[in-house]
Amino acid sequence: MDISERVYGILTSPHTLRITFWFKGVNGNDIFVLGPDFLLVAMSIKANKITIVEGGATRGNAVYTAKDDGPRKANTMYIGPNDYASRSFEALVVHESVHAIYDLKSAVIPWMDNEAAAYIAQGFYANNVGVPDDHVSRKEFIFLGKLIANDFTVNGQIDDLLMGDLRDKLQNDPLYSTYINQTFIGDG
Repeated sequence: MDISERVYGILTSPHTLRITFWFKGVNGNDIFVLGPDFLLVAMSIKANKITIVEGGATRGNAVYTAKDDGPRKANTMYIGPNDYASRSFEALVVHESVHAIYDLKSAVIPWMDNEAAAYIAQGFYANNVGVPDDHVSRKEFIFLGKLIANDFTVNGQIDDLLMGDLRDKLQNDPLYSTYINQTFIGDG
């Protein structure tokens, strides 16, 4: 199975399609991630509107680019060396696919909300496949994503304190410092 087929399979799995949540964005707008949105990404992969590339990201990571960015091409998910059979790889694909969703929908949203939504979706996926909370380091973003997903499942809304923790962590992480306060502009 090639990597595009593997990503397609993850995006069309029941574990992914069950992901549905919403929250108030930093500008007060409603931010949604709905299960069927992942089918949009999967169909775009099949139609060659989104390309999956092995390489172009560091080990254990992936990157989705909405627009050409240096050597990286638009509408491409770059996947670094990973254990492609692992649940963490699957959750990473879900994370990057959230960025693709907003690109395909031509969304204009703060990067803060884009990244927060991606980590929450990643947490939902990890919960849906049964990854216990104690199997994820408290230092990782996905840990907060899992906690937020757990709380949403019980209460039907995002806990403001947990969301504040996730936003603070994003705001203060050097990986995100160059763009987290900017606006994401999807172009379909």
